[in-house]
Amino acid sequence: MNKLQLQLKKATQKSEKRELYGEMKLLRKDLVQIQIAHIDQIFKGADVICSTLTSAADKSLNNHIKHAMSDHLFDILVIDECA
Repeated sequence: MNKLQLQLKKATQKSEKRELYGEMKLLRKDLVQIQIAHIDQIFKGADVICSTLTSAADKSLNNHIKHAMSDHLFDILVIDECA
């Protein structure tokens, strides 16, 4: 991505810039898919997951759990909000 950003700064023609933006868009999509796969692997392989209440309410985390892990729910939830 860094290499594409450098090429984008040097690009002078609109068609060249459009092509580089298209490549960056594809790379971002691939990156998101890789991140989702890693998060899914971590959650499914974990016996215990620790989180703060704030991070547990994160929208992206909630969306991942609702969509990618709907068949793998948690048995127990312990909330210890001390302070």
